[in-house]
Amino acid sequence: MRLKMSLKSPVSEETIDSNLVAKYSRSVNYKSTTGLRGFVNMGSTCFMSSVLQTFIHNPIIRDYFMTDGHLECPKNKDECITCALDEIFTEFYTSNKTCGFGPVSLLNAAWRANKSLAGYSEQDAHEFWQFMVEQLHQALSIQDTSNGKNHHYHHSNCSCILHKTFSSDLLSTITCDDCGNVTSTVDPCIDISLGITNSDDLMTCFRNFTKKEKLDIKYSCAKCHTRTNATKRLSILKFPNTLAIQLKRFEHNAQSVKLEKFISFPMFMNMSEFSSSYSTTNRFDPELTYELFAVVCHIGSVNTGHYIVVVKNNQGQWFRFDDSVVTLLTVDQVSQLKAYLLFYIVHKMD
Repeated sequence: MRLKMSLKSPVSEETIDSNLVAKYSRSVNYKSTTGLRGFVNMGSTCFMSSVLQTFIHNPIIRDYFMTDGHLECPKNKDECITCALDEIFTEFYTSNKTCGFGPVSLLNAAWRANKSLAGYSEQDAHEFWQFMVEQLHQALSIQDTSNGKNHHYHHSNCSCILHKTFSSDLLSTITCDDCGNVTSTVDPCIDISLGITNSDDLMTCFRNFTKKEKLDIKYSCAKCHTRTNATKRLSILKFPNTLAIQLKRFEHNAQSVKLEKFISFPMFMNMSEFSSSYSTTNRFDPELTYELFAVVCHIGSVNTGHYIVVVKNNQGQWFRFDDSVVTLLTVDQVSQLKAYLLFYIVHKMD
């Protein structure tokens, strides 16, 4: 999915074409200026509307559905979330309609798949995003198997479009403080959750996430056979084509609390320093440059509130989606938002 880039210095917004999200679009049969359509709120469904927009405006997912990626489905259509999403893509990208769309089919399919979603209570947008990825993954796995493809179901080696888009690997290393022996574990993931209590900006959140930490308990070293102190560190072994990030704004301990602090985030960022192969001699990898294209925000308290989303469309413009209401935003307005979910796509240059 990645193309070679000619950048030889740290990324900056001044040196990068700000409309490269548009260049992901292939010459597929849909109208390039459409897609700017909201969703009708069908009773506390703003969490669903916001998450759906992040899929609809993801160029990789969009091109998959608009090139008949989900043409044949062995499941009952009324129970298939992927069929419902395919219907939404068709409505948004082949129709001239601009009125709010009621995602009735998707809502019904979601209720059938997860009874806790049934009803009209507010849900968490991050949990719903994870639910959508898992449901789409399962449906596309069944589709590929029925078509005779040698499809691996397990997340670590799944070849479905969802895992091609979001899948990454985290490398966890533990180093014995006595002998220096290193043990490693690789954990597949589809998103990264970052703490915000000790950070003011997104890059600091990542630095805190990947910094070295002393283990609280004694470590049993397999090499020197002692119980001793050890140091743990996380890094990213395999980077995704789309980087999905949750900022941990909700804390559920003795009392549930929402953290309202502002965390600044860049329109473009390079992730080289968080790579497991990062070194002082090879500090900048241009292929690890990411471009922001969607931000989900929660407005309100921990127990009640409202979700909105802003997305960068395939013309390089930012739009705010508040259920069925769509408004144009400036980059400055986007950068002032209190983000809950952030979506970055790996930056490609022609």
